[in-house]
This record gives sequence, C-alpha cells and structure tokens, in this order.
Amino acid sequence: MGRAKLLGILFFICCVLGFSQRPPNDLFPKTILKINETEQLDFLRNQSAVTLTTVELLQRANLSLQSQRYKEALQDFELLCDRNPHVFSHQFGRAAAAGFLLSGDFGISAIRHVIVLRSSFAEAVRLRPSSLLSRRALLHVYLALPRLLGGGEAKAWEQVKAIKEISDFEGIMAALFFSAQTGKSSDFDSYAGSAYAHTLKTFAINDSRYELAVVAQHYFADMDLAQALYKDYIAHSTAGDLYPPVYASYRLAELTNDGARQQIESEIPEIAESLLTYDRLTTYIRSIKSK
Repeated sequence: MGRAKLLGILFFICCVLGFSQRPPNDLFPKTILKINETEQLDFLRNQSAVTLTTVELLQRANLSLQSQRYKEALQDFELLCDRNPHVFSHQFGRAAAAGFLLSGDFGISAIRHVIVLRSSFAEAVRLRPSSLLSRRALLHVYLALPRLLGGGEAKAWEQVKAIKEISDFEGIMAALFFSAQTGKSSDFDSYAGSAYAHTLKTFAINDSRYELAVVAQHYFADMDLAQALYKDYIAHSTAGDLYPPVYASYRLAELTNDGARQQIESEIPEIAESLLTYDRLTTYIRSIKSK
C-alpha cells in the first residue's frame, strides 16, 4: 500500500473516530481524591512497577484513573493485562483509560486508543458477559469503527441483542441508539415508543436516562418526564458517562427558561457547538422531525 493511500485511510479513520467519540474530558466534573488517597497514590507512583504486587499495581492504576492521570493509568492497566489478561477489572480499566485518552483526541493516536477500546471491552465482555456497561461501550465502539478495524453494524447489533437478554429496558434503549446511529427511522419510531411506554424503566446505564430524556423532550414533547430524567441523570453522573452533566443542565435550562442557559453559555462558550457535535441523538430526532 502506498504512503499516500495509507495516509488517506488513516485520515478517514480519524474523522470517523473524531465524530463518534464522547466529548472532551474538561466538560466533565473533576474527581477530587481524598487526602489519604492522594498520599497513597504518591507513594505508589514512587515505586517501580516491577516491585509492586498485582493488588498494589491495580490500586495505583485505579487511583491514577480517578485523578485524571490517564496515560499513567493506561500504562499500569497494560502491565496488569500483561501479568494476567483474564481478569475483568484489568481489561475494563485498560479500555476505560484508553477511552479517556481518546476523548477529544482527533490525532493519529486516536487509532491506537480505539483499538485498545475494542479489544479490551471485547475481552471484558467475554470475561463477564453480564456487564451491561461493557456491552454498551462495545456497541458504541463497533458503531464508530469501520470494518477495516473490526467494527460494523452486524457486530453492534449482536451487542444490542445481548443487552436485551440481560435487561429488556436497556435492550430497547440500546436498540433505539443503534437505530438512530444507523439512520433507521422506522425502527427508531418503534423503539422510541417502546422505551417511552415501558412500564419498568429500570436504569442500569446512566446514559439511558439522558437519552430517554432527549426522546421525551424532542420526540414526544413530554417536558415533565424530560425534566425529571435530566435531573436524575445529573444526580447519577460519573466521569465514565457518555454525556457531560452540563449537557443535561443545558437541556433543563432550555425547558425552564430561568436564565441558567445564559450562565452556562458564558462559562462554556462552545456548549452549543459541542452539543451539535456529540449529542447526535438530539440532532437525529430534530432532523427526522423536520421532514
């Protein structure tokens, strides 16, 4: 393969990944370690990895992840996977660290990180098939990746089916997301209706709260349900969510018209552009509603 062709393929892949990943990390709240956790991390970081037990190395990796030291966390999780690749926490942590590094990264390094995402989340699913978080993450990865790098709709749909076997409601939400990402409007209409009318809205994945709120607001014009779900999403938010809690706050401000929207825009001038780029579910619903 010629250099020009290779660079062209890499550019295409970076465009795909850049458009499909989650928002930049600085839109998410920072996790503040407790004093004893900071001291423990400092102590462990001053030790050579080869001298640390697997338990100590895992602790260092997790604390690095929580303190947003993502490169160091990824290095430690890769060492843990080298020691024992058949441990769920090792593979899940490796994928998570790569995901945080991928967030907002539009360079060539994004390719390596997304390959780590794919391989480690796939292994995490194999090790713990009941992990909804791992399966939902793998669904996102398969939808984002071209077949050249192991992605594709068929693989993504397999995850949707597996999620539904574990949780009927989360399976419907996964199918709704899948149909929006793949542009299947008739399927989306059916899944949106099923999710909206589901009698047991038992959320195992926080992102589903945000996505159902978007459906309630923009598809069914149920502003009361939308407000309740946005508030619930914020209350349950973690650094690993797909959508920053400020997105939910901004959507709430749209509904309440209490001046909070202008405050958010003054603090985060790029918020409207960020929503257009990363909140693809809202963009999709608006596009089909406008037809």
